[in-house]
Amino acid sequence: MAELTKLLNPVIPNELVGQHATIDGGVYDDAYLSQINSLYSLNDILGERKKGIAKGSWNDLNHFTMGSPLNNTEGEQILNAILYFSAKAGLWQPKIIDVPKLTDTLIKTSKQYLGAVEVASRVPGLVVQGSLYGLRVAKTGGFVNLNSLEDKVIVMPNQSFVEYCVSIRN
Repeated sequence: MAELTKLLNPVIPNELVGQHATIDGGVYDDAYLSQINSLYSLNDILGERKKGIAKGSWNDLNHFTMGSPLNNTEGEQILNAILYFSAKAGLWQPKIIDVPKLTDTLIKTSKQYLGAVEVASRVPGLVVQGSLYGLRVAKTGGFVNLNSLEDKVIVMPNQSFVEYCVSIRN
């Protein structure tokens, strides 16, 4: 029998992250995200807040992220970005970081960037370190999956984050 989530959906295996990954017309897909999108309707979860989120409304974004179990501003900003890109696309989407185009860091490859996430700590005043730390918090908090495609870092919503959004949608 398949393992079930708190909301009684089948657990999506993390091994699917990055399998059959593509970016087509700015829309990312892989085996994991495909299952997220088939199980959880973005429109149903975000409801009337979707339009505001797509416009960057802090009130609508923060409804889903402020006070999250991450209990961390940097981590919640990562979740805001995922919600923003998802609302704009109309389906669950990741935050995509095009590492070679970053101008505020010496990091040049996705492998270096993912390695930096693992050792990131909070250093006030450093934007990149704050972003790296936020990714680390969101990952260790179980709300994002990280992988890479070409030299892009893919920050995907984890099933736990999506189900958290379901639990607080109203």
